[in-house]
Amino acid sequence: MTRFFHSGPDLVWGGTLFSTLNGPMHRAIVIPLSLYFLFGSALALRAADKKSPLEKARIELLNLHNKERKKKKLAELTMNDKLESAAQQYAEFMAESGKFGHNEQGTPEERIKAAGYEAMAGGENLAWGLPNAGRVVREWMKSDVHRDNILMEDFAEVGFGIAPNAKGELYWVTNFGAPKEKAEEAPGESKDSPPR
Repeated sequence: MTRFFHSGPDLVWGGTLFSTLNGPMHRAIVIPLSLYFLFGSALALRAADKKSPLEKARIELLNLHNKERKKKKLAELTMNDKLESAAQQYAEFMAESGKFGHNEQGTPEERIKAAGYEAMAGGENLAWGLPNAGRVVREWMKSDVHRDNILMEDFAEVGFGIAPNAKGELYWVTNFGAPKEKAEEAPGESKDSPPR
């Protein structure tokens, strides 16, 4: 039965990696690595700047959700393309139609299933008219139902939808999921584990 609820290691410069290397070999490794990390970081920052405002908002939402979960020692959520597709389509529907609610175009469970996501459990949070991801998550954390979705231990994956209406007001949708495939594994086993 599906339950549905509405609502890399850091590199330290000068750390132990480099302290054990001495002499010419040290320079042969450190200089190229330094150049790689210097220019590689610059390229990564430039690539991050090329992300769309929508993608930046999704990343911020994920980080804010995981920050709240970390406070409660819960596992981080990961992005799921199918949940994101369902959330984005619903945000766009609400922005275009002017409707707002969990059941304006089917139920959250139906929309997530139609996007191809098989959920053991799922949830949905909605917001409208708030200007940015930080404000959205702050408001959700003030609401018992929305906060419960963010902090639901069963949820492992998430997708975000954000769409403006004609006035520029934003509709925000978060779909949460606990995939069936992970839920069906026995404790301590994965689908790759040999049979006992």
